[in-house]
Amino acid sequence: MPETVAAPEATASATTDAAVTSQVDNSTNEPTQSTVDTQVTDPGVDAAVTDVDQQATGKFDAHAVIKDPAKVAALKAIDPALVGFVRDAAYQNREIQKAGGLKTLVESHKFAQEVGGREGWQATKDDIASWEELDKNFTEGKPEFVERIAKGDPEAFERMVPLALQQVGKDNPELYSHLMSRVIINTMDQAGLTNALKGLLTTAGDAAKPAIQEILDWAEGFRATASKVPEKKVDAREQQLTQREQEFARKQADLLVKSVDSDSIKHRDSIIAREIKPFGDWDTMDPDRRGSVAAWISQRIGAVLGKDTRFMERRQNLIMNGDREGLARLEKDKLDELAPKLVPQAAKVFGVTKAAQKTAAAQKTAETTTKPAVGWVQLKGKIDMSLVDRAKTDYAMLMDGKAVYKDGRKVIQGAVA
Repeated sequence: MPETVAAPEATASATTDAAVTSQVDNSTNEPTQSTVDTQVTDPGVDAAVTDVDQQATGKFDAHAVIKDPAKVAALKAIDPALVGFVRDAAYQNREIQKAGGLKTLVESHKFAQEVGGREGWQATKDDIASWEELDKNFTEGKPEFVERIAKGDPEAFERMVPLALQQVGKDNPELYSHLMSRVIINTMDQAGLTNALKGLLTTAGDAAKPAIQEILDWAEGFRATASKVPEKKVDAREQQLTQREQEFARKQADLLVKSVDSDSIKHRDSIIAREIKPFGDWDTMDPDRRGSVAAWISQRIGAVLGKDTRFMERRQNLIMNGDREGLARLEKDKLDELAPKLVPQAAKVFGVTKAAQKTAAAQKTAETTTKPAVGWVQLKGKIDMSLVDRAKTDYAMLMDGKAVYKDGRKVIQGAVA
């Protein structure tokens, strides 16, 4: 809190002291400016305070008062301690406003009292944490849950167990049979009943053996049921809802990825167009050659990023969170890093050079004026790409204006108007 100005030694008369005391005592009930006006008798002080009134906008600004030397002097003329009083009041008001205002503070204080103060609130938080842990243990089927409620109230727990078994029998008969079979088998083994029946079977006469065997088989039947835990039943409605949610999430993820991929392809092509200028013009390049360059670069970027575990995890998290902006930024940064290094290599692989373009154009012109080779058919126009057998036609053939159609025909592109 700001330092309060100390009052000098008392030099005023008893009358002045009484007036100041009256002013301070009434400050909480009456407007500040009105009280000052009734106490000031000095003309200079009265003028300064009047100036405060004239500049006021309907709300007293204590900060403005303590920053104005003339106003500080006017306060000191009344009582030197008023400067510190106003400064403290301004500081306290600022802190109150930061906390949301006086009403908010009163409500917060009331709430704190209702919960028993700081200690009471801490105890409440501890209770909540304890119940949350109990709920977690119950949901996960941990033995700690049973142990806790059993020790918490043993008598209540004992009354609850038979009721719980009855409810299991209604809701899940297979699980009930499994549990009861375990009880029966454990009881028979502890009593030695199984071994006793087996002993009787070996010593009994032929007439008694079938009956003993029947009892033994019946007892062992419980062992099979006890050893096999029933499969968890799946609620069809819940399963259907889960499938719908998963399908919706998958579709949303697919839409997100496609949207970002579209932006990434545009950004990739802009990088290629910029970096390939020393070798050739991207915009006027043959579409097949351009597609080959882009595909070659994308395949190599994909191979690099596929091995980048950190990148793949980050990408998957962004997709799951539906963060399109983050995903787009991640892919853009990787393209900026990798694509410029691959463009010169791609240009070399696919012969993207200005000289090569001129040579290809001259070769294409020559082919239109010469007869096709044996077994090849000269076309009158362009090659129909929808008929091309991609398995028998590579990019080099297409660059030379040649292709093998799906029907087996070997064709050479003719002159293009």
